[in-house]
Amino acid sequence: MRLGKIITAGRIKISTETSIDTKGGNLVMSGGGNVMSGYAQGNPAGSTENNALFSGVTINGSVNTGNGNILVRGRGNSAAAIAQGVIVGGNLTTTSGNISVWGMGKNTAEGILIGNPALSGAQGELRSGSGAITLTGMGQTGSNGISLSTAGCSVTTGGNLNMFSVGNISGNTALFNVGGATLLSAGQDDILMNNRSNTFTYLNIVTGK
Repeated sequence: MRLGKIITAGRIKISTETSIDTKGGNLVMSGGGNVMSGYAQGNPAGSTENNALFSGVTINGSVNTGNGNILVRGRGNSAAAIAQGVIVGGNLTTTSGNISVWGMGKNTAEGILIGNPALSGAQGELRSGSGAITLTGMGQTGSNGISLSTAGCSVTTGGNLNMFSVGNISGNTALFNVGGATLLSAGQDDILMNNRSNTFTYLNIVTGK
C-alpha cells in the first residue's frame, strides 16, 4: 500500500480550493522526528481562513484516502491568543481506512475543532464506510478538548467512534451516525450532544462527573 506523508516542524494548511486523493494510500499529516508521536505546530502569525496559520493543522479542503488510513496530529502555537491544534472545516473521507485526529489547543482554543465557524461553508465532515474514527483533543483550562459546534458538521462511520478529551466534548449541533460502538471520554469535564437525530448503535460514556 502506498504511503503519503506531509511532515513539517511548522504548520499544515489544506485550503478550501485544495483536494487530496491518495487512491487507497495512507496519509500522515504530522511533524517532528517521529510522526506517530510528533505534531505539526502552528506559526505565531495569522492568515486568511480564520487565522489558519495559528493552528497546527487546518484542513478546509477535501481529503479522500479510500482504503487507506488518515493520521492527523497538530498543536496550536502558544504565542497566539487562540490557536487550535487541528481544524477540520472541510472533509476527511475513507471507505474502509481508519481516521485518527490528535490535537492540542493553546490558550483558550480547542484541541480539535470540527467545522470552522469563521469561514463560510466550512461545516466540517468526518466520514468512513467501515473504518474507525478516533479523536483525541486536549484543550486548555476552561476550553473544549473537542468541539463539533458548527451547524451542519457531521461524523459518520459504519465502524467504531472513539472520542477522548481533556476539556469538554461539545457537539450540540453536530450530527453523528455511528454503526459500530461509540466511546466518549472526557474525564472531569462535560459531554454535550443535544441533536435528537443522532444515531449510536452502542454508546458508552465515561466521565468523572
